[in-house]
Amino acid sequence: MLEYHHVCDLKSDWPTPAIRLEANVNRMYDQNEALIFLHIPKAGGSTLYKILEQHYPRSQTVKVDSLQAARFKTLPAEERGRYRLLQGHVYFGLHRFIPRASTYITFLRRPVERVVSFYYYARSTANHYLYPVLAAEPLDLKTVLARDLTEELRNGQTRLLAGDEWEDPQRAVTEAALEQAKTNLRTHFRVVGLLEEFDASLLLLRRAFGWDLPFYLKDNVTKEKPPDTSLDIETRKLIEDANSLDLELYEFARNLFDAQLRAAGDSFAADLDNFRRLNADYARSSLSFATPFRWVFRRLQQSLSFNH
Repeated sequence: MLEYHHVCDLKSDWPTPAIRLEANVNRMYDQNEALIFLHIPKAGGSTLYKILEQHYPRSQTVKVDSLQAARFKTLPAEERGRYRLLQGHVYFGLHRFIPRASTYITFLRRPVERVVSFYYYARSTANHYLYPVLAAEPLDLKTVLARDLTEELRNGQTRLLAGDEWEDPQRAVTEAALEQAKTNLRTHFRVVGLLEEFDASLLLLRRAFGWDLPFYLKDNVTKEKPPDTSLDIETRKLIEDANSLDLELYEFARNLFDAQLRAAGDSFAADLDNFRRLNADYARSSLSFATPFRWVFRRLQQSLSFNH
């Protein structure tokens, strides 16, 4: 699982590939456009925060989790308009309060794996809102689901992406929410990434926004979480039943993601192989306590070329 990573940006040595204009991912990027990163919990967003913050000035960046988003909406239009990066666990719909052109990005995750990761993260993180409950009583995941302790474990991805109309936790997430979430992904998101395709998603973001290419290291993976295959059949079935809309939404997002890959052109697969190889070499050189930057630059200069 990719959650917390060290990030290294290499700015000018990776050539910009030719891009075919066939989908949202390849639209001309407006540098004055505001970017909203809708961060789905336990879907790899911590790494992306670090990458985003390297490309936007701190003075033009704002965190917009639920409470901050409510405050943001009350700010004068002039102040709301000065931000170019808005990021956090926020419901779709924030763009209506931004007095400039804006677009969204997000990463989704396989629903069963996301729920398992959420549970173990909450159980092991003292400042998580569920931690006091889970620390006071050793509740397994089946019990947490049965007691309905949080709406985030029940079609949480659909709820966020359907929009602030579903912000009330008492409102059931329905087929209407699923259809709205699909529409929002299709029409308002420049890039739809997947945690399971993290590297490819990063390259799609780079191509869409002209960013520098990030190399990263895994350094804070949740250690308490067992392999997802260790789930018993009953628990897996409970998760799937509680997240049936998320399962359908993930497949829809997978289709959007695959379309983005096709639109990126024939050279994308080779670009991705190069990036994965170099990132693996970067990680090995870092673990040897060497300074990897000069080495990576040299490798880029000597051996890397993109098809144009």
